[in-house]
Amino acid sequence: MQSGKRFGWAYSDKEKKKKKNRKKFHEGTKQSRRQERERRRNTSPCEAEEENVSSDWNPEEWEKQIQKALKKSDFNKMRSLFLSDLFKTAKQSGSHTASRDVKKRYRVLSTRFHPDKHAAKESSENYKIAFQALNDAHEEMSFII
Repeated sequence: MQSGKRFGWAYSDKEKKKKKNRKKFHEGTKQSRRQERERRRNTSPCEAEEENVSSDWNPEEWEKQIQKALKKSDFNKMRSLFLSDLFKTAKQSGSHTASRDVKKRYRVLSTRFHPDKHAAKESSENYKIAFQALNDAHEEMSFII
């Protein structure tokens, strides 16, 4: 009678190799998953974009630059400023709460720069551009986080 684990028959050499390879593959994927989890825990969600946010970020200076860009209706400048603000928010918060904090900051900025709030002023066109730049920055940020 043949000996084996399954129903009394022996594994052939091919089946033994397959089983061994399968075991190696699963062990390798477990290790790579573990390493990936550790890497995610130890890094912030926007670490790749850290160079966009300087360590000496000044909110007063940011406010002045936003006002200048708003007067000039400079879409690209406003977009980069909004992105830097959202990156700063994500960097300051923990990796688990980054998306929630970015969403809060986006809502604060969107209520502040919404064109309907400034409809009576002649600068409402500038606020429309600012609001579009903010939406564009938030959309890009949502892909990163």
